[in-house]
Amino acid sequence: MPRHPHRGPGGRDGDPAPAREDARIRGRREPDQATQERVRGGHHRPARPRRMIGASTRAMSRAHASPSKGEESGAGDSEGIDPDALLRALEMLAEREARFTERFYEIFFDRRPDARELFGPYSITEQEEMMRETLHSIHALCEDQAWLADNLAALGRSHAEYGVTSDMYPAFVDAFVECGREVLGGDIGDAGFRSLRRATSEITRQMSEAAETVPLKRSG
Repeated sequence: MPRHPHRGPGGRDGDPAPAREDARIRGRREPDQATQERVRGGHHRPARPRRMIGASTRAMSRAHASPSKGEESGAGDSEGIDPDALLRALEMLAEREARFTERFYEIFFDRRPDARELFGPYSITEQEEMMRETLHSIHALCEDQAWLADNLAALGRSHAEYGVTSDMYPAFVDAFVECGREVLGGDIGDAGFRSLRRATSEITRQMSEAAETVPLKRSG
């Protein structure tokens, strides 16, 4: 079992990407270097032009996206992911990481009390790290990073071995978006929230599909 099978969607057990440096953020409307590195996972590299980001993500969202049960009607789900809106949302969530993380787990455990024993025992610092990894994976999805697919597959399998079931993933997505609305309000608009849902749904879809390859544990 990987070292941290309990990490939320986006943890990078076995991640071949370079190790991150823990860059702390101070809230700013326009992202500074620290904010960009926090969202990107701490890699020191030039920012890619946003017009280059997300072309394959938009195509993928049209091919794979299906709204979760909790998605609001009229959200324009056929429009897929807006990469600019998604990156702006990620930057703002990273700036509000502590508040977002604490509230997210409250919402998630309210929706899925059975997940509390899997994720609840960990400290707020560990929970913030799980959330940071989730934001990093969403950013990697937006940039079409090659390492992400294999990493999500490994995470999906380790989560299944740890006890995470496929029906927990939609609750994770719904809690993530609901918490984003509470914390960000209308700062990122409908396109931002729609893109967050699309990206989070895609990440959890890949993890859930990989989990299906894990043999079921036999009782007794």
